[in-house]
Amino acid sequence: MKAILVFIDGTTCDMRHRITLQGADDFFSDENIMKDIPTAGSVECMNELAENYHLVYMGARPSEYNEITAKWYTAKGFADGEVYCGKSQDERMNIVKYLKKKYEFYAGIGDRWMIMNSTLN
Repeated sequence: MKAILVFIDGTTCDMRHRITLQGADDFFSDENIMKDIPTAGSVECMNELAENYHLVYMGARPSEYNEITAKWYTAKGFADGEVYCGKSQDERMNIVKYLKKKYEFYAGIGDRWMIMNSTLN
């Protein structure tokens, strides 16, 4: 299946309103995540890409926030896609190894070159 890997924070999700909470217990609270806003043009872009590709959203968040992150994407009008989060770089690289067995990635959208490169090669 043709897929595109899309990063979450800073790429499709503007979470700057909670940046002052970094390190606090409620930084990743459901309430605060649901207050995040889509980055400019990201909803339209992802919806257009979803016409031809399966979307896989990946974030540098603890994996226990996969479900609320998926709810955020739905609530904000994004095309359906799978959500995978991993707090550490190693966790995300392991997710990429798993995903490469499942999908043929055509592109990566985001700011994590090492993960994008690993996904496409």
